[in-house]
Amino acid sequence: MGRSKQVSLLLGIVLLGLIVTISISSAYAFLAPTFLFKIPSVPSGQFLGPAGVGVDSSDNIYVVDTFGTKTIQVFDKTGALFLKFMPSSPFDVAIDSTGRIIVVSCSKTPLQVFDSRGVFRTNLGITFGTGVGQLRCSSTSALGVAVDASDNIYVADSGNQRIQVFDKKGTSQLIIKSNYGSGSLVFPVTVAVDSNGRIIVADRGSSQVQIFDSFGNFVNKFGGSPTFSSLGPSGVAVDSSDNIYATDLLKNDIQIFDSSGNFLAKFGGSGSPDGLFARAWDVAIDSNDRVIVTDQGNRRVQVFVSSDTTPPTVTVPSDVTAEATGPAGAVVKYPAATAEDDVDGPITPVCFPKSGSTFQLGDTKVVCSAKDLAGNTGSASFIVSVVDTTSPVLITPDLTVDTTSVFGTVVTYDVIATDAVDPNPTVTCSPSSGGFFTVGTATVRCEATDFTGNSVVDFFDVTVVFSPGPPENPGPPENPGPPENPGPP
Repeated sequence: MGRSKQVSLLLGIVLLGLIVTISISSAYAFLAPTFLFKIPSVPSGQFLGPAGVGVDSSDNIYVVDTFGTKTIQVFDKTGALFLKFMPSSPFDVAIDSTGRIIVVSCSKTPLQVFDSRGVFRTNLGITFGTGVGQLRCSSTSALGVAVDASDNIYVADSGNQRIQVFDKKGTSQLIIKSNYGSGSLVFPVTVAVDSNGRIIVADRGSSQVQIFDSFGNFVNKFGGSPTFSSLGPSGVAVDSSDNIYATDLLKNDIQIFDSSGNFLAKFGGSGSPDGLFARAWDVAIDSNDRVIVTDQGNRRVQVFVSSDTTPPTVTVPSDVTAEATGPAGAVVKYPAATAEDDVDGPITPVCFPKSGSTFQLGDTKVVCSAKDLAGNTGSASFIVSVVDTTSPVLITPDLTVDTTSVFGTVVTYDVIATDAVDPNPTVTCSPSSGGFFTVGTATVRCEATDFTGNSVVDFFDVTVVFSPGPPENPGPPENPGPPENPGPP
């Protein structure tokens, strides 16, 4: 599909006398998912009226046959049945990170918890009613359930016109009521939670999708007529990019919106061939962004896969070399990476380590990745090399030393070496400090080397001057003593 600004495309495909509608509108075309397979794969099947649907961390598919056998049937990702159990009047299902199966029910035990084998464990103390922590369901109302990454339980409690949030032990944490902030929950039937903890509600009563933050504050709403029919939205789910998918029981389509509620695409239509629906009831999305839809009127579940399987192309700068400015390396700012997707157009990549980080001495791989709206991720990398090519700096003296010895004297001196990267460069001098220097001028050669091998050589003179000092004092003249006695004549 060609890329163009503000694409608006309507394809009418005549299929056995029925119209399949695929509508796309975005800055770049978002490709709607395409049919992959259905459950059951043969007409006889095992569903009479499937409604709620959920997936676990292994992409197993849980189907609630609410209006038929009143069972929950579990299939692997290929559609093979491996578990069936019968809660009391099940309506919707969600699976937490430990494999617990959370079921909401139109019964006196409106929330039921089963283990991964379908064995009942607890109702978490949640009862039927209108009070805090209670749920209400009847023939004219419904219950929907979802869990978040922390295994908190979110229930669309349409009988009480509210969303209730419980922790994993069943303690009430939050209630979002009708007319809470700018939201107006009239008949909330299903609920989902995105990666930011935002609560996405399908409110059939207002024909809207309403969004609340994790504290229950109203964020946004979209839909209404003619976006949804009087029986839509009925199911809601989010994909790995936080795009929102909503089903419509009368229109028999699935509409896709970005996280802000901007329309991206829709697919489906009324009918019985693959890819069409008769009462598209609920939707779930697995870890590979496969879209699972309960097709109640056709007594089946259909699985769709993204039509866009091509990741964005990421372009990174050439390898970067920077001079170290200190022992820690250097702060390096590199040119921005870019990414282009065939469907979504330009995407801003995320690079790590990011530009402006401190890079240590040596080579560091920078990986830049970009994810498109279909969940495809492209990446590329380059190398940031921090090098030390700067030699140390030597500070040497020129010395003149006096000596009273005609032979010379011992001379000590100080040579200082500094380096931006190596705090202690190695310094060697010859002749060395503390050695014997003869009278006259000697040239000292010093070399400083840092730990990366950069070196510098400098020379200085040591001059030893013989200074004999003042002449020796002869002392007083010698006393001659008395004259010698010559003796007698």
